[in-house]
Amino acid sequence: MYLEKEEEPEQDVKTFHLNVYGMTCSSCEGNLEKKVMAMRGAKEANFSVLTKQGKVKIDINQLSVREVIEVLNVGKFSASLKDKNTKVDIRQTIEKESKDKRRHLLFALLMWVPIYCSSSGLFQT
Repeated sequence: MYLEKEEEPEQDVKTFHLNVYGMTCSSCEGNLEKKVMAMRGAKEANFSVLTKQGKVKIDINQLSVREVIEVLNVGKFSASLKDKNTKVDIRQTIEKESKDKRRHLLFALLMWVPIYCSSSGLFQT
């Protein structure tokens, strides 16, 4: 006789949208997804480094969104519950990150010039 696995009732499964900062690559997305999915009561977890957001589906009888946020706030990541009315403008996100990258590149270049000059002997008397 063939028995089907009994499905859990979906009424206690809720979806929460989170703001997540500190992600820098797709590996970060995967690490956060693994952290959440390792928790008892987690049903689904998706994160986006581009929008700096995440979506988690949890069984609220087994897991609270506060516990999920506490797990995500470990290390370099910072998570908070997203306001329902907040929209993400990807153009603004890309522009802000581009400005940050340019500033870091300029700083690195400014630090490199004196090191290069001193190592090539330009400052020797």
